[in-house]
Amino acid sequence: FFLKLFEKGFAYRKKAPVNWCEKCESVLADEEAEGGKCWRCGNEVVKKELEQWFFRITDYTEKLLKGLDMVVASVHSGFRQPKEQLTGRLTSAMKNPYVTIIAHPTGRLIGERDAYDVDMDEFLKTAKETGTIVEINSYPLRLDLGDVHARRAGELSVPVSIATDAHVLSHLDYMYYGVAVARRAWLEKKDVINCLPYKELIKEISKKRR
Repeated sequence: FFLKLFEKGFAYRKKAPVNWCEKCESVLADEEAEGGKCWRCGNEVVKKELEQWFFRITDYTEKLLKGLDMVVASVHSGFRQPKEQLTGRLTSAMKNPYVTIIAHPTGRLIGERDAYDVDMDEFLKTAKETGTIVEINSYPLRLDLGDVHARRAGELSVPVSIATDAHVLSHLDYMYYGVAVARRAWLEKKDVINCLPYKELIKEISKKRR
């Protein structure tokens, strides 16, 4: 699929400046580098020119999403927008048949940034109606969904995924914390897609787009 995009000129490479954390060896979004510090480790963020891939997808978004096995969507900007607008952004994403999972739904960074103002009842209701999976993000500064909302997801039979938000190999160990959140929320194996056998997992993440 990527090669077809490249051959038709929809995918191309060029150098562009990025926010770079030397310690994490990772590119950061602007909101992850507020104050010139990496939100993960607190290290100084520098500007670095990197060769990157870009996509001309304005008129081809649906075809692009349709060709992917799984699509994870999340809010990465506009955190201070009104409640109705932020909630609408999330619910609109979930109504897209190709969006599989909503990641770190409240956007909080513990001790650094409050959760953005989202109607979580409406969010979870829409997840239930659309068959969208919601994430427990295991990164220690996120733990998002938290236990209260994760428990509500379980009560509504909204499927939950547990992910680490890993940007380096060692971050995979953070899975422990996500599992701890799920346990505090009284979630069971049937509630968490990570616990599914491979064939059932593939069926679950494909179910929405049928």
